[in-house]
Amino acid sequence: SVFDWNGSQLINEQVLLTVDAGGIHNGSRLLFLPDNTLLMTTGDAGDGGDSSQDLDHLNGKTLRLNLDGSIPSDNPFGPDSYVYTWGHRNSQGLCLGPTGIIYSSEHGQSNWDEFNIIEEGRNYGWPEVEGACGGSEMEFCEEFNVMEPLRAWAPCVAVNGIEYYDHPAIPAWNNCILLSVLGGLSGQYERLSVLHLSEDGLEVE
Repeated sequence: SVFDWNGSQLINEQVLLTVDAGGIHNGSRLLFLPDNTLLMTTGDAGDGGDSSQDLDHLNGKTLRLNLDGSIPSDNPFGPDSYVYTWGHRNSQGLCLGPTGIIYSSEHGQSNWDEFNIIEEGRNYGWPEVEGACGGSEMEFCEEFNVMEPLRAWAPCVAVNGIEYYDHPAIPAWNNCILLSVLGGLSGQYERLSVLHLSEDGLEVE
């Protein structure tokens, strides 16, 4: 939704997009891109990933929309589809690096939380693939050109919000992703993780 601010409250709500929700796995993060479009992550709403591999369904995706709620004409699956990337379980982190690289964090099931680079039109595998491609997943990975994570964690630590850091206050963190970690099912991994990127931003060192 979009609202106006009258100085004391939000008014004039305008609904831009409606996405199915569930008791779990609703995403969601928003990210404005330099071209003045908006990315929105959606979870699979707990359906086990059935919607994630369905391009006609908005769940389990990264969506891209114009600020008026319309679909950008250059979206990867055509001017009638909000879908920017697909095959996600429940992405709750999204940020932009200085060279335009889009990063995301995504909750795995019980293993393989992921830290990903988001590339337009790519499939991220869920529910057929968790973490990096391997074993029986290889056929699906090759058929659908599955994008593998830069980092994955097992057991799941429950990765959440991310931000790109580049500031003189803490020089050791420059060119890093700060990743909030919720702690996993047993609540023992709570922390802020610092992911040091390569100079080109394409790897975690």
